[in-house]
Amino acid sequence: MRAAGEFLPGRRDEHRAAPDERGAGLFSTLFGFTVFLFFVLFASQVMVALYARSSITAVAFDATRRVASGTPQADAEAGAAHQMGRRCPPGRCSFDWSRSDADDIVLDVDVPPGPSLIPAVVRRPMGIDHIRRTFVVRREVQFR
Repeated sequence: MRAAGEFLPGRRDEHRAAPDERGAGLFSTLFGFTVFLFFVLFASQVMVALYARSSITAVAFDATRRVASGTPQADAEAGAAHQMGRRCPPGRCSFDWSRSDADDIVLDVDVPPGPSLIPAVVRRPMGIDHIRRTFVVRREVQFR
């Protein structure tokens, strides 16, 4: 019977890795962590972008609906810019009402991007560098 930790000549120790395989786990772990981090950042960017788009869509649609019901365009635009807060600093957001006619109110909104986890070089080709929306609401007529 052999004692614990006793080395027998001619036998290989099963617990030690071969010298040429040292550090192999480090590279695969680093690569796996990098891929995992990329997917986490991508998922976070998607969530932030979807939140920004949905909140801007809601605010701009409300502004279009208010103008269709009789509120002046300047008041609705000021209210929308106030609700968007830091996402819409003065001079950076555009509200275009020029395509409106007697029956329909048309609002084209262009808002710059918010905080991003993806570099601008990648955002531009993907089309997520600006939020552009168009809203069409029929003008409400009040009968008396």
